[in-house]
Amino acid sequence: MAIVNISLSDQMKKYIEERIGAGGYNTTSEYFSESGSGGPEAQSRSTS
Repeated sequence: MAIVNISLSDQMKKYIEERIGAGGYNTTSEYFSESGSGGPEAQSRSTS
């Protein structure tokens, strides 16, 4: 598996931490993995 480092705005970092805290994801890596593969949040955005 490859490792990728990215920079996030403070607002985006807070948003991701909120998603993790809400129980939607276990880690930041999981958030990006599911978002990139059309996970639950990506699907809800495409149907909104």
